[in-house]
Amino acid sequence: MRNLSQYCWAFGLACASSMVVAEPASTAASTDIAGYWRNIDDVTGFSKGIVHIQPASNGTYFGRIVEIIPRPNYTPMEFCNSCPEPFKDQRILGLTAVWNLKGATDMTRGYTGGYIIDPLNGKIYAAELRVSADGRRLTVRGNVIGARMLKRSQIWIREPNYVPKYTWRNTQ
Repeated sequence: MRNLSQYCWAFGLACASSMVVAEPASTAASTDIAGYWRNIDDVTGFSKGIVHIQPASNGTYFGRIVEIIPRPNYTPMEFCNSCPEPFKDQRILGLTAVWNLKGATDMTRGYTGGYIIDPLNGKIYAAELRVSADGRRLTVRGNVIGARMLKRSQIWIREPNYVPKYTWRNTQ
């Protein structure tokens, strides 16, 4: 006759096995970058805006700035004055700031191959994005094109209940 510890061990093993089987389904849902993300400035720590990341028609992802959040003692720029063409003099609100991201095939929760523009200084970076295991944070790394050792990183926070004030056509 088995003792209580043997039953608990057997039950624990059965529970662990079922959790391992169920885990990939929840991970898949949380690793998708589509949604609204609050951008946190890597220099000041203040929230700068909301970016809506969504799938493009070609299977990649792009992100548009859908809200600019006021900060203390700062007047936000309205236009992308320092940006190269085709971004030059475009409104920052509504600007496609992230584009051409492709999901990694190695199950790392990463997205690469795309670009991100900083509309405040006009610099374009090679983008690498990685979703946290719980799906609530996005690490956004911008590598200076041609100099992979020079990087900027930000943490963006998922805004699952965000209601957009404006809508744009999906032009990607």
